[in-house]
Amino acid sequence: MNKIFEKLTNQLTETIESSISLSLHNKNQEVEVIHLIWALLTNTNSILNQLLNKMNIDKSAIELEAKSYASKLPQSSSVSKDNIKIGKEVVLSLQNSEGLMTSMGDQFVAVDTWITANLKHKVFKEVLGKYISLTEIKKTLEVMRGGIKVESQSSDDNFEALEKYGINLNQKSLDGELDPVIGRDEEIHRMMQILIRKTKNNPIVLGEPGTGKTAIVEGLAQRITAKEVPTSLMNKKVVTLDMSALIAGSKYRGEFEDRLKKVIDEVKKAGN
Repeated sequence: MNKIFEKLTNQLTETIESSISLSLHNKNQEVEVIHLIWALLTNTNSILNQLLNKMNIDKSAIELEAKSYASKLPQSSSVSKDNIKIGKEVVLSLQNSEGLMTSMGDQFVAVDTWITANLKHKVFKEVLGKYISLTEIKKTLEVMRGGIKVESQSSDDNFEALEKYGINLNQKSLDGELDPVIGRDEEIHRMMQILIRKTKNNPIVLGEPGTGKTAIVEGLAQRITAKEVPTSLMNKKVVTLDMSALIAGSKYRGEFEDRLKKVIDEVKKAGN
């Protein structure tokens, strides 16, 4: 069984650790599949939460369903870190995932692989299946994966990295969340001139804090959504990197660099 745990990504390992904590809190004698689902729901950065956000599904009811399901499991007042066990169903679910991992050409079992491999499991049907189509979950996970191979234990930290670590200013403009930019027409126009050049087309906005650097970039996003830009800038996206999110939780060696590389790769792949 230990060999299986050696093949898990950091995300899946952390999910199992969280599921053990939830089992102890709930006084359950064994860690079951429901505890892993519950752990993924409570982790706002998990792939399951990213999936629910992408599908515009509120997780509140699903999380309550998971808690209710776990509360019906056998309980013991004497359960502790020393005597709690990993349930047979969890081990079987990991073995199922290992088979899918091999067929997908991955080297480690990622969270999305574990979910996809076990969608026919009773718990998935009774908890997630009540609120969302399991077929749609599989399709959405495939889109989120984007054909990426899991070749390191931190690989699944970076699925849809641009969406996870970036803030889409175009969307914020469409949602009316950006303030109107006044008196920066010259700077925005100059930025557009630089962007449409064939070479040396990387504008740098310099200035002291509070002088309106961000406002100029937001002004560009507003003009793109209003279609008040040259043809070559139509339908382009302006994304600002959330550096605090990019750095947060990067406790493993090279994890920050992996995240940044994945963001750059997704920018190149998007083409806009």
